[in-house]
Amino acid sequence: GLLGFNHVDWINRNAEIFIFIGEASQQGMGIGKQAMQLLIDFSRNNLNLHMLYLNVFSYNYGAIKMYEKIGFSIDGRLRESKFSKGKYHDTIIMSKLLNEG
Repeated sequence: GLLGFNHVDWINRNAEIFIFIGEASQQGMGIGKQAMQLLIDFSRNNLNLHMLYLNVFSYNYGAIKMYEKIGFSIDGRLRESKFSKGKYHDTIIMSKLLNEG
């Protein structure tokens, strides 16, 4: 899998993050949650960031649930922005303020 930053805005102290667990057999085991928590802690304690944000497709229910469990909130959606398997899906925008725990 992969985990990291897409964009870091040092002036406003925020960053877009991403995670990808490629092997289906490794999904749903808590690896993503643990990795995300490490990235959040690193962003807060080492990079002094204020906010993290991410994009997730609306059909990825497990990821949305995990992000909410670790403190991300839904900020908005880009309606029908992803075409996959013959259907359009929303892109959900989520964020977490790092001073909220």
